[in-house]
Amino acid sequence: MFTPKDIENFNKIYNLVKTNGYTLEGAKKALSEKSTSFKSISSPLQNEDLISKLEEIKKKLINLKSN
Repeated sequence: MFTPKDIENFNKIYNLVKTNGYTLEGAKKALSEKSTSFKSISSPLQNEDLISKLEEIKKKLINLKSN
């Protein structure tokens, strides 16, 4: 079975690869570096909120462009 730490690490890797566009090797490097700019990885719920806000902005910009 997976431990809670395993699940947390999986979520970090998933967010880096799927949301931030990292390669698996890049995600591995980012996790191992533990840089200050990387310490807080957004949770999936925060990412969903951000995506929906960005999609709303995109719609508004497309609407402005077409006018």
